[in-house]
Amino acid sequence: MKRRVRLYFMFVAQHLKRMIQYRADFAIGILSFAIIQATGIVFLDVLVKETGLYAWTYYELLVIYAMFQIPRGIDHLLTDNLWLVGWYIRRGQFDKYLVRPMPVLTHLIIERFQLEALGELLVGGVILAFALPRLAIALSVADVLYLFLFILAGTVIYTAIKLITASIAFWTMDSQAMQSAAYEVAIFTKNPIEIYPKGIRFLLVYLLPFGFTSFFPSVFLLSKFGDPSVLEGGMDWILWKTPAGMLLQAGVTAAAFLAAGLLLWKKGLSRYESAGS
Repeated sequence: MKRRVRLYFMFVAQHLKRMIQYRADFAIGILSFAIIQATGIVFLDVLVKETGLYAWTYYELLVIYAMFQIPRGIDHLLTDNLWLVGWYIRRGQFDKYLVRPMPVLTHLIIERFQLEALGELLVGGVILAFALPRLAIALSVADVLYLFLFILAGTVIYTAIKLITASIAFWTMDSQAMQSAAYEVAIFTKNPIEIYPKGIRFLLVYLLPFGFTSFFPSVFLLSKFGDPSVLEGGMDWILWKTPAGMLLQAGVTAAAFLAAGLLLWKKGLSRYESAGS
C-alpha cells in the first residue's frame, strides 16, 4: 500500500508538470469552469422565481447544487482517466498497462489527476458552507457521519457508472459517447428530481442512480422527509423514507453498480486483443 501511495503522488506530479506546460490552455480551462459554475448558480435563482418551486427555497436549491458538485468532483479528481479507455485501445496504447508491475485498473486510474476537479470540490464546499447557516442548519457529529457516507456512496456511483461504460470499449473500441450520455443524465440531479416525470425519476434512482449523489443527501440535510410534495414526487421510488433507510439503499446501490463495473471490466480485459502492427 505504501508503494502504491508513493507511485500515485509520482504520477500526480508528472501530470501536473504536463498541464503547466500549456499555460494558456490551463488558464482558459479555469475561466471556462468559473463561467459554467456562475451560470449554474444564477439559473437556480431563475428556477425559483419563474417556475414556482414552492417546496424549495433558493438556499435549499444551493444545497442540492453543492451536493451535486462534491461527489462528482471527487470522482472527477481520482478516476478521470477512465474516459480515455477507448482512445487508448484504438491507438494501441492500452498495452502499456498490461506489461507494468501493477494491476491494470489501478495503473490506469492513478496515471491521471484532474486538477479541474479541485474547483468543483471548492465550489461545492463553499456553497454548502454558505447555504446551511442561512437555513439555520447546524450539523451534529452524527449528521456529519451520515453526510460523509452519502458522499462516499455518491462518489462510488459516479465511478461505477463510468467504469461500466468505459468497459464497453473492449467490445466496441470506443465508449466515450455512451459515457457522455450517462453523465449528461447526471445533470438532472442539479435540481430536485420531483420536478421530472415518473419515468425520469425511476431512471435517476434505479437505472442510472445519480439521485443518490445529490438529491437524497440534500433531502437528508434539509430534513424534508415530512414534506408531502417531496414524498409524493422525488421520493416515491425510495424503499425506506428515513435517513438510515436512504443511506442503506444508497450504499447497496453503490456496491451493486461497482461490482457490476468490476465484473464487466474483468470480462472485457480477458478478451482484449493487442493492437496489430
